[in-house]
Amino acid sequence: MLNLLGPYKYVVDFLVIAALVGLAALGVHKYNAYQQDIGASRVQDAWNKATLIAKDAQRLREIQFQQEKDNAIAQSAKSIQAANNAAATATQSGRVLQSTIEAVLARSSTDSVDANRRYLAAVGAIFKDCSDKYRELGQEADRLYNDKQTLIGAWPR
Repeated sequence: MLNLLGPYKYVVDFLVIAALVGLAALGVHKYNAYQQDIGASRVQDAWNKATLIAKDAQRLREIQFQQEKDNAIAQSAKSIQAANNAAATATQSGRVLQSTIEAVLARSSTDSVDANRRYLAAVGAIFKDCSDKYRELGQEADRLYNDKQTLIGAWPR
């Protein structure tokens, strides 16, 4: 029976050897693919960890910026309240002065003082207009100052 394979023995041997080499090549290929998958998994894990750390750091920085902004807004609100209190005091002082001028006008009773009354009334009106304009100017200046302080306080350092 072995003699029947005689003329084809080299062909069969060649096919067996080719099959063995092919299987060996396939095994090496599969092993390399397995090793590459392990390396890719390690790189992906390292990337995921680095990304998570970066996201955590970014979130902490955002929280810090938010706190700085909130502190700046709170400080600005305090400054606005102080400016409003000063404006209210100035307004009250202006009202007291206006009522004093009106009292002086009310006490004048003679016609010879009529010119003085008119003059005092004109001065009082001018003073009222001036004090109103100064108050408006002060309020605008306080508002601009508070806006500036808010922006400075909220700007990242």
